Amino acid sequence: MKHQGTLSLNIHKWIISRIFLIFMLLLITNEAAEADPYVLVMSKEKELCDSMLKLYNKDMDTYGRINYDSHEVFTQINWLSIDSLNDDSYSFVQRAIFDINNDGKNELVVKSTMQEFNYFNDVLYIFPMESNVLSKLKPGKGGLEALSSTPDFLFGNDTNYSYHLKNVPTLLKEQILAYKLKHLPKYLKKTNTEELRKNFDHASIGGFFVLQPFIWHGTTYISMADRNPEWLVVGKYKQAKEIQDICYFYDQSHKFINY
Repeated sequence: MKHQGTLSLNIHKWIISRIFLIFMLLLITNEAAEADPYVLVMSKEKELCDSMLKLYNKDMDTYGRINYDSHEVFTQINWLSIDSLNDDSYSFVQRAIFDINNDGKNELVVKSTMQEFNYFNDVLYIFPMESNVLSKLKPGKGGLEALSSTPDFLFGNDTNYSYHLKNVPTLLKEQILAYKLKHLPKYLKKTNTEELRKNFDHASIGGFFVLQPFIWHGTTYISMADRNPEWLVVGKYKQAKEIQDICYFYDQSHKFINY
């Protein structure tokens, strides 16, 4: 009888331990499922970056994408479609007047969204407010060439261009590099490691950009990403291809991240 009692007690303990283990696994799985899509990894303006983090994550949870047009910070900029130029499904051209570089003067900003390889690429062209460039634009092939007359633009139609993030925390940068080197495609396995490091040893966005200017407490910023947004960047436009990076947000689905 004593032996049976001991056996019964051991079975009871085993059942309790398995129930506890299952409970912990369910808890961990639930927490992972509820984790925010993006995490803030660099911030130079805490209030702004915290607010944008909430905006991005709420949209990703609700829509599976960032729904820019549903937020006042983005809709404060009144984009007007240039209908005479939008005669096909491969391009969309808009214009707006606002102070994109925060110099106290409004600029004429033309946003061109062009399709290449089934992806769309945003380009921002910046002109003095009194510019007559709009009168030089025409529908059809080559009709937007006048936009190239400005030296002030982000980032152009070169889809091989990447914008390098200059202020990524060193630890995260090393984690990303180690992860990418560990999970190389088969055709890169025999490539020289140092050569690969040169290619991977930086964080970047591009070559198909999503560029969304917005206004926060009277200051203009640009939300920047690409079509597969591992990174989201908020920055201030200074001049051609020059951005002051303010916030970096990283996709938490990458399991190596420890932030």
